[in-house]
Amino acid sequence: MCRTLPIGLAYCDRELKFVYVNDYMAGLNGKPPEEHVGRAFREMAPPAVADYAEPMMRKVLETGEPLVDWEVSLPDRNQRTRDWLIQYHPAREGGAVVGVHIIVQEITEHRQMDRVLQATEELFRETFEQTSVGIAHVGLDGRWLRVNRRVCEITGYQAEELARLTYHDITHPEDHELENHLGYANLIAGKVQRYSLEKRCIRKDGKIAWTYVTGSLMRDADGKPLYVIAVIEDITSRKQAEEELAEGKERLQASLDASMTGTFRWDIHTNALQWDRNLDCLFGLAPGQTIRSLDQFIAMVHPEDRPGVVHRSELCAKQGADFEMEFRVIWPDGSVHWLYDRGKTFLDEDELPEYMTGACVDVTERKAAQKALEISEERLRLALESGGSGTFEWDMANDTSLWSEELQKLYGFAPGEFGSTYGAWRECVHPDDLPQAEKAVAQAMKTGDFATEWRIFRRDTGEIRWMAAHGRVLHDENGKPVRMLGINIDVTERKRAEAALRVSEKLAATGRLASTLAHEINNPLAAVTNLIYLLRSNPALDDLAAQQLAMADSEIRRVSHITRKLLSFHREPVRPVPVELPSILDEVAELYRPKLLEKRLQVKTDHREVQSITAYPGEMRQVFANLVGNAIEATPKGGRLWLRVTPGANGTVRVLIADSGPGIPRENIARIFEPFFTTKGEKGTGLGLWITRDLVSKHGGHIRVRSGARGTCFVVSLPVQPHIAGI
Repeated sequence: MCRTLPIGLAYCDRELKFVYVNDYMAGLNGKPPEEHVGRAFREMAPPAVADYAEPMMRKVLETGEPLVDWEVSLPDRNQRTRDWLIQYHPAREGGAVVGVHIIVQEITEHRQMDRVLQATEELFRETFEQTSVGIAHVGLDGRWLRVNRRVCEITGYQAEELARLTYHDITHPEDHELENHLGYANLIAGKVQRYSLEKRCIRKDGKIAWTYVTGSLMRDADGKPLYVIAVIEDITSRKQAEEELAEGKERLQASLDASMTGTFRWDIHTNALQWDRNLDCLFGLAPGQTIRSLDQFIAMVHPEDRPGVVHRSELCAKQGADFEMEFRVIWPDGSVHWLYDRGKTFLDEDELPEYMTGACVDVTERKAAQKALEISEERLRLALESGGSGTFEWDMANDTSLWSEELQKLYGFAPGEFGSTYGAWRECVHPDDLPQAEKAVAQAMKTGDFATEWRIFRRDTGEIRWMAAHGRVLHDENGKPVRMLGINIDVTERKRAEAALRVSEKLAATGRLASTLAHEINNPLAAVTNLIYLLRSNPALDDLAAQQLAMADSEIRRVSHITRKLLSFHREPVRPVPVELPSILDEVAELYRPKLLEKRLQVKTDHREVQSITAYPGEMRQVFANLVGNAIEATPKGGRLWLRVTPGANGTVRVLIADSGPGIPRENIARIFEPFFTTKGEKGTGLGLWITRDLVSKHGGHIRVRSGARGTCFVVSLPVQPHIAGI
């Protein structure tokens, strides 16, 4: 029976030679039992085992005392370390110790389980303490039994202070009933297995912290309740953000209502439309008549504008294009209204058009009163949201910056090309803006947040772009800044729009002032003209006086002609009208006559017979006033200007304006139509040629420039019957 036991049994004499060994023990040594008898222990056992066991056995032989329950890790004959429980007992005959009984039991699996259990307990303790949420064990009487570090941070109490309080002591009084009804009391009573709720916690410093609490009941093997495990998350920031968001939504809705701006969302897959009550008003719909589909929307569009709306909608649905258009709608009462509609198309994860969101405003009055598109504050906000943005994450300790692909594209980098360091970012920022940008970053290290704007040079084109930056700095437990997360938004178009608006307002104010002065001058001019007429009618007038009065009458008529032209610059029809470009060019030249005389410039005019074009006359005057004014400034004294109007190809009229100035440097030719690009220093805005090209494009035309050492030539081609946006 002993021979086949699953433990090792052996008996050695005083010379440590085997007298008996069972099968299990023999198997450990790798030889049959009969070969062990009479052989030395060291000869049969693995060397490491012999080195350990022989001293133990000799001690038993010398002292006659057993050595029991010795746990040891030793290699077996295959050099695999295994765990053993060994006992050594003296063998006696007539009171004398004649040998040693050896009992060996393998406990490798038990030891491994102990180590796993120990590691698991250590991992639990570490996780319990280091987790980002609060974890606590709460007794059935509500007392805190055990809390982790995060619970202490949320409540402001130390663990030993919480141990003297109950769960309810730090709950806001107004939340006691909610907690008892939905949570803790029902959990203890066995009515629920788990509960979750939001409640307020009164911190040690008296401040209120919003928390999201999840509780579950821990039971013993017999199902008896032991304690509650509570997971506590600090949601104070989220609650504050929700309040700010709610206030923001209220302000946004108030702004939408005040400006009568309607918003919508179009599901491209189903053609379903969702829009607000303001759009009902813009379409003249009574409550309950809200449009629910794209087809219903298109049915209300004016028949003449419907094809354009359908075409642009198809581009959005098929190509993911954005929508921007002015069109007319017919209200149920038959009245016609102009609307400006702009939408942003969003793609799904397969890069296919999924939905569009946008805004719509009534521009009927503007269409009747002014020429330019004026974007309201709400539409500007929409444009910013629809603009490009990218995120970044900066690891300050390692100076590594992770940029999203979108941000790399905004800065002109190919994916993976950005240097991923703080220094690499600095190289992109405009030198004039770098001190302010770095100051904002340094301040954020202290305050945690930053928001600023700076210019960059795009890596691929060198173009200057404006970026709005928002970020947050994360700190370690010692308050040291370790990481920054943030976003950059391209706000170049907003900056351009703001600058253009300022220039437009200045030009409009100047135009109104000029119109007022011209009107005021006309009245006394009429009186002077009448007086001259009366004087010239006097038969007693001598020849010299008559000649002088004739000269005065001629000059008065020329002044009157100039004032009428000043008035025509400011008075703009609400729709395009037939315009004679030779007359427009002559009017502009007449207005610049004082400057031409001052610089003694020769003007060579060559106007051929051409058709009138359909256009806004004021905008045509602005186009040619910009080009002629630039030519005069560029031409030295005594130089020449050429003004020519000729028929063009394919039903167009061609206008040439050339000068004998020094020409435009080759490196500037490609940039002269960019907004804010100027070679005039502080005297120039950099918007004149940009506005000029925009107005020409609006009328369906195009503008080209050639320049060399002998002068510069601008050629404007305009169609006789253009399709002007919004008409």
